[in-house]
Amino acid sequence: MKGKSKIALVILLAAVILVGLNVILVEHGKIAAEREAREEERLKREMLEEIKLEEAREVVEYYLEFEPARDEFIKETIELSEEMESEFVNIDRIKELVSRRLDAAIAFRDKFLMIESVPSPLETFHDYELEFIKSDIETIGLVLSYYDSESYSTYNSSILNELYLKTGLLYQRAEEELYNVCRQYEMRYLFE
Repeated sequence: MKGKSKIALVILLAAVILVGLNVILVEHGKIAAEREAREEERLKREMLEEIKLEEAREVVEYYLEFEPARDEFIKETIELSEEMESEFVNIDRIKELVSRRLDAAIAFRDKFLMIESVPSPLETFHDYELEFIKSDIETIGLVLSYYDSESYSTYNSSILNELYLKTGLLYQRAEEELYNVCRQYEMRYLFE
């Protein structure tokens, strides 16, 4: 019996060791899986950060190409508006100023369309800005046709008022979208 109990004890001891070894291997596997999952998560975060940095670089490059054209357009628009308001002008002078304003809008559109690559974060802004520019050209074109008509009393100014309102809203929507993208990429300094 002593021999059988020794064998039973050895078998029991082997079973305990095997169960313990199995537990250790399972726990080691869990630890390795957790470590692997953490490493995979870290790599994903790094990859997303690299993508975000690349997108941010593209946004800045786009903005640096877009900003001078927009600033020139805004400056010229303000100067023409001030010129119209600051002096008593006749119809011919008004036509000239409105025509110059239309030329400024067309020049801005042409420069805007020359920007070759639009980064994906700015695609919506690009669409909104293009809508604004087209609406602005249409509005100023309508103003010019008003002054060219020489029949001011029969002209329907409500269409012009609607276009002015629409153009202003499109400008605001484009600016808000640009600001949101710059805020998302922590580049609000571009608006300062």
